[in-house]
Amino acid sequence: MPIALDPGVIALLATATGLYASAVRRLARRNVRVGGWQQAAWYGGIALMAVALLGPLDHLGEELLSFHMAEHLLIADLAAPLLLVGLRWPVLAFFLPRAVLVPLARRRRLRATFAFLRRPLVAITVYVLQLYFWHMGFAFERAVRSELVHGLQHQSFVVASLLVWWAALEPQRRRMPGELGRSGTSSARGFRPCSSAWRSS
Repeated sequence: MPIALDPGVIALLATATGLYASAVRRLARRNVRVGGWQQAAWYGGIALMAVALLGPLDHLGEELLSFHMAEHLLIADLAAPLLLVGLRWPVLAFFLPRAVLVPLARRRRLRATFAFLRRPLVAITVYVLQLYFWHMGFAFERAVRSELVHGLQHQSFVVASLLVWWAALEPQRRRMPGELGRSGTSSARGFRPCSSAWRSS
């Protein structure tokens, strides 16, 4: 079975993994423990992304629609929510380096745009529209023939899926909705880093 060793995908996944590990270490130095279940969710999401984008599904998806849909399932319906569970507060505030996070957090228009896009009805609309677009004949064929367009297709799937799942999982909050919030984040009570501007808009 062919394996797609795409340097861009490998670099992206490696960077995301490194940023996450760094955030966990910085939190540990502040005596804030990130639960094992939360870390497992993140690395599980990264693993699913690697399987979908670097494994045989990516190649087979160019020939058979069923494999293409399986790849989309791994990216959008399984990997995306796992990544957000792993990224939830307080990891979210430390994932990006301070030099990057603080300027972004100070951009009111950017925060307002993100707040609008993550509204459930807006996020679902964006998800459905991009899904229909990429499965139109001309767009699908272009993605098959062009590596650049193919990469943009994958990125749009990931971004749209993260927006939809963000509305459901709310990783900027200290606790997950319902019973899931009783574990993993209790050690972070009262924790208020300077980047709290991301939590609300």
